[in-house]
Amino acid sequence: MPRIGGNGPFRRGPVLSNNSSDDEANGTGMGRPTTAQQAWQGSDAQADRAATALFEQYMRVGRELGDDLGKDQVFQQGLSRIRDHLTNVDSSCCLICLNHIRPTEAVWHCERGCYTVLHLVCIQEWARSQVDTARAKAAARSLQEPASAEALRAAVVEWGCPKCRSTYPTADIPRQYKCFCGKVANPEFDPWVTPHSCGEICGRPLAGGCGHTCLLLCHPGPCPPCPLVVDASCYCGDKRLKRRCGHHEYSCEGVCSAQLDCGHRCPDVCHPGECARCRVMGSFACRCGAETRRLQCGGRDYQCDRVCGKQLACGNHKCEEVCHAGKCGSCPFSGVRTCPCGKKTYDGMSCADKVPSCGETCGKLLPCGVHRCNDRCHQGDCTAQCRGPALKTCRCGKSQKEVLCFQEFTCERRCTQMRACGRHPCKRRCCDGNCPPCEEVCGRRLKCGNHKCPAPCHSGPCRPCPLTVAVTCACGAASCTLPCGAESKAEPPHCSAPCSVMRICRHSPNLPPHRCHFGPCPPCPMPCATPLHCGHSCASPACHDPPPPAVPDFKPPPPPSKSAVATAAAAAAAAVAEGSSSTAKGADGERRGKRSASAADAAPPAPAVQQPTMEAARMLASIAATGELPSVCPPCRQPVQEVCVGGHGSTAMPCCERRPYRCSAPCGRALQCGNHKCALPCHAVADGASSSGQAAAATAAGGEADPRVARPCRQCDRTCGRAQGCSHPCPLPCHQGSCPRCELQSRQACLCGKTMLQLPCYQLTTAQRSQGADASSLLSCGKPCHRQLAYCTHPCKTLCHSGPCPHPEDCPAEVSVRCACPNKRRAKWKCSEVQAALERAGKPRMYDDAHAPRLLPCDAECERAKAKAAATGATAQTKGAAAATEANPAGTALVPSRSVESLSDGMAANASGKAGKARLTRAEREALAAKKEAERLRQERLSAIVRGAVMAVVVLLGLLLAWGAKVLLSKLDRKAQQIWAPDSVR
Repeated sequence: MPRIGGNGPFRRGPVLSNNSSDDEANGTGMGRPTTAQQAWQGSDAQADRAATALFEQYMRVGRELGDDLGKDQVFQQGLSRIRDHLTNVDSSCCLICLNHIRPTEAVWHCERGCYTVLHLVCIQEWARSQVDTARAKAAARSLQEPASAEALRAAVVEWGCPKCRSTYPTADIPRQYKCFCGKVANPEFDPWVTPHSCGEICGRPLAGGCGHTCLLLCHPGPCPPCPLVVDASCYCGDKRLKRRCGHHEYSCEGVCSAQLDCGHRCPDVCHPGECARCRVMGSFACRCGAETRRLQCGGRDYQCDRVCGKQLACGNHKCEEVCHAGKCGSCPFSGVRTCPCGKKTYDGMSCADKVPSCGETCGKLLPCGVHRCNDRCHQGDCTAQCRGPALKTCRCGKSQKEVLCFQEFTCERRCTQMRACGRHPCKRRCCDGNCPPCEEVCGRRLKCGNHKCPAPCHSGPCRPCPLTVAVTCACGAASCTLPCGAESKAEPPHCSAPCSVMRICRHSPNLPPHRCHFGPCPPCPMPCATPLHCGHSCASPACHDPPPPAVPDFKPPPPPSKSAVATAAAAAAAAVAEGSSSTAKGADGERRGKRSASAADAAPPAPAVQQPTMEAARMLASIAATGELPSVCPPCRQPVQEVCVGGHGSTAMPCCERRPYRCSAPCGRALQCGNHKCALPCHAVADGASSSGQAAAATAAGGEADPRVARPCRQCDRTCGRAQGCSHPCPLPCHQGSCPRCELQSRQACLCGKTMLQLPCYQLTTAQRSQGADASSLLSCGKPCHRQLAYCTHPCKTLCHSGPCPHPEDCPAEVSVRCACPNKRRAKWKCSEVQAALERAGKPRMYDDAHAPRLLPCDAECERAKAKAAATGATAQTKGAAAATEANPAGTALVPSRSVESLSDGMAANASGKAGKARLTRAEREALAAKKEAERLRQERLSAIVRGAVMAVVVLLGLLLAWGAKVLLSKLDRKAQQIWAPDSVR
């Protein structure tokens, strides 16, 4: 069965009935996927179960009645029609726009013939265009024929389905999107039910007038036969059986035996309708009794060809009727008689006498309806050709002429009106306005894009292309149809049959079959696992046997052939000729046209799987003939631990590459000297003279010796190289016993770090190991330490020593100290006394002697200096205040503050000047030098940047000048050419 939908409205996916929960509980339903997306994109098995769920209500009715629906062929045929509508790809494509119908789009379906599904917008446009065209034609005819205008306006305008041509009135133009059963307007999309359906019970009345309703879920296409079982009698009424309501009429296959009109019994088998006429043979006379024939009893009432000829009651005439039963009629010449024109009456005249003519003009109205007969009273009919003059108007109504009454007058004007097609003019001479249908072929390109319209020229849009294209699966077991023009959107139909291409691999007996498909078969999912000669199994993660021949990829089918187009043209012409046929006949004609078009096509190509199947069979036959596996397993790559020939370690090797090998490590076996180890690359050790001979022979043969061949270690020919307690190796040849002491000279800094000592290596090593008085005396340079003490800036006077300088608090150096006043009383103290004084004052011992510590107390002389300085300052302040008062009396309050400020500023500047002349420490001098160096580097970088910018500006200006000069020269050159050109010379 072809798959449900593709991209169309009937995609694959479960269609759950209302009783899905009961079905799941009983094990007959299908499980609901975890998500709607999984349900919508379900597998092919889900699509099959979806179709089964759609018919679950019908199946349940049959099971409740104890009937087996699977054995009812008629019922199965009805269900198969519904499945075809659900699964045919044609139903997922709109025949008007040739686009796929999405599940969320509004649709309309034909309910009278074909049940095709179309876009709601497309069918509305189609119907309105047909209605507008019909109304335009009616309006044009009403202008030409005013007498029939009312009838034309009252006529019902209809439009037709684009596929089956079933007609609908204008009021039935679809205006709303409804589900298939018509109960729900604008049904919402649900991935668990059939698209465009409400998901409820259909409930439409079933065909046949049984009164029952459809039990399917809302579905497209026709409803299947009624599944209910009723008591039904056969056609003759002799038997009553339990029958399906959908086809409850049946024949009991017995003799009808119904009594006929003649008295005999009907001998036919139980049949529907009226019994046939009696077929019992017998001799029967005709109605007049003049002839006897042997006929069937049903045809005993017949007439012969003889005239009756019996004498009538008048005795003068005979009966002229053909064979009849009963008495003859009265004489036709009896009673009151008149002359032929009817103007004169004769009473009492015998039927045997001939009525004379009255001699007057006949005067009967001629067939023209205008003139009367001018002949004398005569027997028989008046002349049929009226020769009286008549002013007649031609058919088109544009000319008048007096002609004989029996003649028809036509002018020579050609009709300029457009025919019904709206494309070609009439061009008929003297047309009465009722232009004949266009005889040209439409020839417009159809929506399919492959063919032209084969129908006679018409107005409005062309009908969809009636041709279809068959799409088959790879094996040809499943097929579906596509409307012409949708070939590019074709998808292979779903086929549940197994793929007929046999696998070539060694696992084919254990692999499950896969479904029919296009393209290459799925690869074998099993690993090889074939036992190898080494004892391992083939470690290939996938089967390495050759794949079966690939089925060709699916290709869209080609458009229908030219023969199919010609057949469709003939069918279209026949449909136009039978335009007044009924809806059912139109649908049957379309189906016959499609069948004939399909028959006209060439024979379908062979299934795509045929050639790969034959090739796979040949490959299997050749493999069976050789008795070997389809392919050779790759070399075993199983890792195996292999020890090197020297026994240093093992490494993992692929099994196929396993061999004796030499590692990159040296041999490492102890030589005879006992001090060194064999430095040769890893090798097998020789056990005796024979092994050494084998190694020599292998080397002499050329190339590198086999790693498995043993050879002895090399004799030791190196220096001793043992460490003698220092960093120098022993320079003597390899020897046994202790090495002599190292006499090499080594440089070592003294204990204070200011002198490099040069000592023999053995003495230095001994001193470093002893760490005693001997080591200190050996590593001492004998000079003062000169390292800065911990609490002051004075150097250490102790001779070269190790560790921190001893007794930094007992520094004997002299230091200048002063008092705190400007008089600067000074004295000389020992550095140890300064540290002690700082410690007593609660300050840290560490100080800097660049500034004299202010530790001396002020004496009487200092007090006198302070008083003198205060008096001098007060006098200067008074003078300054007086001068300020004379210059600015208002600002007298500000003078003392300015004087104080200027005095303080002067004192600060003096202090800073004196401080600047003070001695700087080494750290300050180094910081100042580093600062000056950084400033110098910054100035150099700035100068380099400025020089680069200037050079860039100069280069840019040079380029601009060069470009300007080039432009100026080119302009001058063009000007000169224009001036001195030859054609400019006059």
